[in-house]
Amino acid sequence: MRELQRKQQSLGAAAERSALEFDVEIRAIEKIMEQGARWLQDMRNQLKARTAAGGDAAAQDQIRQDNERCELLVERLKLLRAANSAAQDASERCRGVAKRRAALMETLQRLLDSDLKGARQKLAAVAEQGPRPKGWTRHAAPARS
Repeated sequence: MRELQRKQQSLGAAAERSALEFDVEIRAIEKIMEQGARWLQDMRNQLKARTAAGGDAAAQDQIRQDNERCELLVERLKLLRAANSAAQDASERCRGVAKRRAALMETLQRLLDSDLKGARQKLAAVAEQGPRPKGWTRHAAPARS
């Protein structure tokens, strides 16, 4: 059990570093999304101004194409937000699992320690009460011939 705890601790440290890096990436994506949202809002305002200004058929066609591109980018931004939200949720779940795993390991160790202590005490009591073979000591098995 102790070996398993050591392995879990070393893996836990690596997992924690990975989780921190993951969270940094999530925050970086959030900043990019904020910038993208501002840029798209500016683009929409410019398109409204261009639409209001009017123009020839070629200008109106260009405005229509730019509007389509803008809407496409808005939809992609929505998808990116959804993916980033899912990544945040996954990160929180992973942290929760790591905490529960550590608590489980501690609980198992306490149970094993208490069970082993009780078993040792019971065995010691039985050993003290029973007849001892010739050559037996408390700390050594009987000598074999």
